[in-house]
Formats: sequence, structure tokens, C-alpha cells
Amino acid sequence: MSRKLISFLGNMRLEETTYCCGDQEHATCYMADAATRFFAPDRVFVVVTASAREKHFAELTRRMAGRMLPEPVDIPDGAAEHELWTIFNQLAGVIDDGDQILFDITNSFRSLPMLALLVTSFVRVVRNVTLERIVYGAFEARDQATNRTPVFDLTPFARLLDWTTATDTFLRYGRADGLAELLNMMPATTQASTTGAQQLTASLRSLTSALHTSRPAEVMQRAASLDQVIQQFRDDAPHGEAAAFEPLALLLGRIEHEYRRFRHAHPHRRDQAREIVDRQLDVIEWYAAKSMYVQAFTLAREWLVSVVLAEVGADIYHREERLFAEAALGGFAAAKETGRDVPDSMKHIVHRGRLNSLWEEIRILRNDLAHAGMSRNARPASEVEARVARVCAQLRQALATARAHSGGSS
Repeated sequence: MSRKLISFLGNMRLEETTYCCGDQEHATCYMADAATRFFAPDRVFVVVTASAREKHFAELTRRMAGRMLPEPVDIPDGAAEHELWTIFNQLAGVIDDGDQILFDITNSFRSLPMLALLVTSFVRVVRNVTLERIVYGAFEARDQATNRTPVFDLTPFARLLDWTTATDTFLRYGRADGLAELLNMMPATTQASTTGAQQLTASLRSLTSALHTSRPAEVMQRAASLDQVIQQFRDDAPHGEAAAFEPLALLLGRIEHEYRRFRHAHPHRRDQAREIVDRQLDVIEWYAAKSMYVQAFTLAREWLVSVVLAEVGADIYHREERLFAEAALGGFAAAKETGRDVPDSMKHIVHRGRLNSLWEEIRILRNDLAHAGMSRNARPASEVEARVARVCAQLRQALATARAHSGGSS
């Protein structure tokens, strides 16, 4: 495990210039030479073709003598697709578990910068590697009068891949761990931006927890506040970094769009029970679409109870009312054992709305899921998934039917 600089060296003609990185400078024609001085890595690998090695490697070694000797990584010219894979494997081969990597793509050629980026993503996953930075000595942007060449830090572009992957994970699976980690890694340029990142991190983590522990009321509240938290994060971004922030803003906009359907600021208000039931159904359908079947059916069972109570104007969070509605869904005889008569309005919703048949199917499937298939006659996973998807697809129509028989409107 060490800090490694991986530099690329083509066979092109190179001119002397003074590379400038922050307050450091070094005059050379080889960016690998300058980068070694700027970043003081433990080892330096220089990627070269046969012609590039013959033309430049001896001179580069001479210039770096006394400080650190470059280690050649010999690659083919990349004239065929299989050679590109050889280059990819050669690059990955010099990186070990836990390394910190610096890439210098200044004197690279053709597709090598793209391969460097792909290798970076690959080894960070399979070898737990840390990308310290990607740099580029922009010779074409040098000051003609002083021959001073700026060194650009391209690391944020690699980080954008991380943001994209983390956002995709959040959209697909409702897990914000990756986004939260990236937010925590953002540089604290201002107190406001730090506070905004912390608030967004907390909001995303809370939404993740609520989704994965089947807490629909909390999901609605977190979703309701998410737009405001994201907007505050945007407002707190340093004005001088607007261009760099724009891709991230687009990703955050995609998150807003995905979770906006869940939002309800007051998910416990009795007078808004029907709206709350609608939002719960949105969450169930989201679970089913993400193949989160345990959460889908855990909520679907409770949702049917809430539908019955919401349509008769009862409190959907009242424990005794819920037990009575469960008994009614399971059979009116069972409900009578509670000592209460089932009102006609509830009978119409449960029976004519066909909620009782859904209740029974959900009960059976939910028990199957809850008991983890610990039976000799357990259904195979593929059958359970298909039945769960089929039942979840019926819920919206069931809600419309129940409301039609309750005298309400969907």
C-alpha cells in the first residue's frame, strides 16, 4: 500500500516549460518530472509504448535522478481493441490493494485518458483504492510571455462519476449512503456550504432509514422537506463554483423528481387521511418497482386497514380502530367478536370493494415472506415475486372501487 503516481508519456516532441501547481513551480519538458516534485509520491510509474520509451525514457530518468527513478509500464500501441484491454490490464496491474493513486494524463495519447478514468473507477471498487487526484499540465494554455504552464486538477470530473453512481443507487434502491459519504467529503469552502451539505446529508440518511424500515409517515415528512433542503444546498454553493456545481444540481434535481410523489407535510392529520392513503400507495408501488417485496407487503397489509378507516372517517393511527378494521377485513363474524357491530359503510367498502379478498392474499404472501420460506412446501422465490407484483398492481384499482362504494371519489 503506497502513494503511486501513474504518468503517461507518448512519443511526441515535448517542449520545455515551467509547470505551475499552486505555489509550486518546476521547469521541465516532462510533466512526470514536475508531478513527482509537486506531489512527492512513493513510486512513479510511466506508461510508454516501445517508441515512446526509446525516445524519452532515458532522458526522463536522467532528469529525475537523485530523487526517484521512474518505473516503465510497457504497453502496446493500442491499434486494436484487444490491445486496449491489454493496456487496461497493464494499468490495473501496477495498482495494489489500498493504494493512493495520482494520475498525470498530460503527455498521454489517443484513448489513454479515458482508460485511466475507467481504471480508476475499476480499482477503487475491486482494490479499495483511493484516487488522490488526476492532473493535466495544460501546455496549450501556457502564458506565452513567461512560458508558464498551469496544472489543472481534473479530480472533480472523476468525482462526478461517484456522484452519478451514488445518485443512481439512491434512485434505484432508496439508499443514500454513497451520497451522504460524498457530501461529507465536500470541501468546506464556506460555513454556509458546510451547513447546507450537513443538512442534506441528514435529510437523505433519514429518508433512507424511513424507506428501509417501512415508516411511511416519516417517508412523507422527509420527502416533503427534501425540496427545501436541496434548494438550500444549491443556494449555499459558492458563487465562484457555479459551473462545477451545475452537473451536481442536475443530479439533485433528479432526486427531487423521484421522491416528490411521496411528500406530505402532515401525515398524521385525520382530516387528510385519504391523501395520506394515496401517498402510502405511491410508496408501496415504489417498493414493488424496486423489488423491495418485504417492505411492499409489510406496508400493503397496513395500507388496506388504513383504506377502510379513511373511507369511514376513522383515525387511521388509532390502535383499537385498526384492530377492528383488521377484524372486519378478516371476516365480519370476527369483527363482531370485538363487541361492536360492523357499520354498513364499512361492509360495503370491504365486501363490494373486494378488499377482503386482497386482504387474504396479502396475509398469506406476507406470512410466506415473514417466515423466510422455512417450510418444505415453500414457494420458490420467483413465484413469490410474481405474486407480489401481481397483487401490488391491483391495489390502485381496489382503492378506486372501495371509494366508489363509500360514496367518495378517487
